[in-house]
Amino acid sequence: MIATAVLLMSVVAGTNDLNAQALSDDNVQYLHQTTASVNARTGDHETINPKAVKNFSRAYKDVTTETWLETKDGFAARFNAEGIRNTILYDVKGHWAGSVKNYTEEKLATNIRHIVKSKYYDYSIFYVDELETYESGGVPTYIIHLEDKNSIKLVRLCDGEMDTWKEYKKG
Repeated sequence: MIATAVLLMSVVAGTNDLNAQALSDDNVQYLHQTTASVNARTGDHETINPKAVKNFSRAYKDVTTETWLETKDGFAARFNAEGIRNTILYDVKGHWAGSVKNYTEEKLATNIRHIVKSKYYDYSIFYVDELETYESGGVPTYIIHLEDKNSIKLVRLCDGEMDTWKEYKKG
């Protein structure tokens, strides 16, 4: 529980010029690694905390095709809904710890797309990660994957503030 609390506090601490609810570089990387690695650790339902299952069932009443997974710091439920891949994270005691949504540009909210495209109009959006934690108070952090013919950029956007998180040159 203490490790989860420390993680969540550091997740919402933020870095760069973003406000305090943005996710730091290390914690965005952690959430990416956690959601990428859970596929290899599918949990036996008997080892998943019943409180996590109960909390999930209350929050996602229409979802019946979730896959439960054990993570380093608790549990995750993964499912697809309306073209969006969802990973819901729970701590070891079954409390909601965060969520990660992955989708393409057409699922991105219009106002978020407008903010990104107004600065990166020559880039195409090819993927979006939407991250949220309990402490973020419902304010998601978006990691927008952009590309043009020469580069790929990962842009971080939270509460209307945007910065370039990572940048790569193409071969």
